[in-house]
Amino acid sequence: MIGGYQSADATSTTWVWGLHADAHDFNQQLVSNSRIAARIFATHFGHLSVVSAWFAASLVAGARFSNYSAWLSDPFGVKPTAQVVYLGSGGLGDTFNGDAGSGTAGLRVTSGLFSVWRAAGISSQSQLFGASVAFLALAVLLLVAGWYHHHLAQPEGRWFNDTEAILSHHISAVVGLGSLGWCGHLLHVALPVDGLLRLGVDPDAIPTQVVSLASSVGLSGLAGDVLHVDWVTGPSLTCYGGLSPLTGSLWLTDVAHHHLALGVVALIAGHMYRTQFGIGMPFAALLAAHETSIMDSWHAQLSINLGVLGTAAILFGHSCLGLPSYPFLALDWSTQLSLFTHHAWIGGFLIVGSGSHAAMYCIQDYRVGALRSLERVVAHRHSITAHLNWVSIFLGFHSFGLYVHNDTLSALGRQGDCFSDEGIPFRPVVGMLGQFMLGPVEGVIAPGTGYLTARLVGTADLLVHHVHAFTIHVTALVLLKGVFFARSSRLVTDKAVLGYRFPCDGPGRGGT
Repeated sequence: MIGGYQSADATSTTWVWGLHADAHDFNQQLVSNSRIAARIFATHFGHLSVVSAWFAASLVAGARFSNYSAWLSDPFGVKPTAQVVYLGSGGLGDTFNGDAGSGTAGLRVTSGLFSVWRAAGISSQSQLFGASVAFLALAVLLLVAGWYHHHLAQPEGRWFNDTEAILSHHISAVVGLGSLGWCGHLLHVALPVDGLLRLGVDPDAIPTQVVSLASSVGLSGLAGDVLHVDWVTGPSLTCYGGLSPLTGSLWLTDVAHHHLALGVVALIAGHMYRTQFGIGMPFAALLAAHETSIMDSWHAQLSINLGVLGTAAILFGHSCLGLPSYPFLALDWSTQLSLFTHHAWIGGFLIVGSGSHAAMYCIQDYRVGALRSLERVVAHRHSITAHLNWVSIFLGFHSFGLYVHNDTLSALGRQGDCFSDEGIPFRPVVGMLGQFMLGPVEGVIAPGTGYLTARLVGTADLLVHHVHAFTIHVTALVLLKGVFFARSSRLVTDKAVLGYRFPCDGPGRGGT
């Protein structure tokens, strides 16, 4: 028996995570890390190829079958459609093809792609078709690159062990230069197109006939500044905050400003890690300062990445509701709800995967004494799970008790005593703070319409978010118990010795 901390359970002499550690050789070489890294590197190209092909399919569908041009001309009166459904002479086509406005009909789409294309400055369906061809060519190129790196030129293992270079290049090049490039695209493409569309210019005339149109009609003001590339009085970087009253979304100039600031910060932050230029601090020194080491485990890396990506997906789902960054997205409530549900499900699956791989790391790859900070947390696992347990029970009774109250009084015909905006109203503090940041509601109503692009938070939001708090705490309880009790529990105190692992890593090692 080596390492570990004694359990807080007075009736047990179990040592947390250190039981019979010498009975299992944690240093056994399962598979060469270099070989796995090379395969993952090649697989990434295949994954990116599939994503590019999916982008191409979405773009060609919008270019050939949708009503994107009609929606650009009148985003308030036209609803986005994917295609017209033909179901023979039985009349079923009318069931699927709803009236989308402006003489168009088709299958309604709630993906939000129209708003994304509008924010990117795509002003015609011919541009969508050109972009689809470009993405399809990129998909073929990535597929060939994956085959090449998998069969002909496998990268060496030291590539993937150079942590400083990986962090520096990803932060500086991918995030920094990518943000700066997108800022330039917004300034030189998206903002001019946005200004002309808001002035009522025909979308089909913008790509090829905009100069002749300006000379014949004599547009001035914003259109003249755009056409003469006068970036001082025309499109510029702003910091208005809140939502634009014209599109119901964040100001496009604010978005460009955000990407410029993010790009500059990422370019500087990328030099925090020392590379061949001798700037910054070695990554090993940063880890030593925090009394930890590089986790050379695929399960650990996958757990961290899944947790970060899942959290980002859930945050993006919330931002689509509160701070939509795509024009006219706030006018389509079904699209906003679909996007939120979509990203919430994705984030939930990724976070559950993060907890699962964290448990796999603890029982399969963890070496006793490698992370003292983690072992100190595990030493208090009974206290942590007990607290999460009673907090989850309290939130469950507290949240669903509000709904039971409403159901009971509603059945008795006493709607005035229900928790609602018309009965007993609640105003969530955090929601009201976010509403204050968005500005007054009357300032973000789309002109000429009755659409309210910023909705007041109220009693329903408070009730729903209480239930969300309950589900989140229960999820945290289940995942943390899986991590804390991965190696040992009161029922099975030597899981690591018995071979509780996935997948089976050799003869005599049973899997769960």
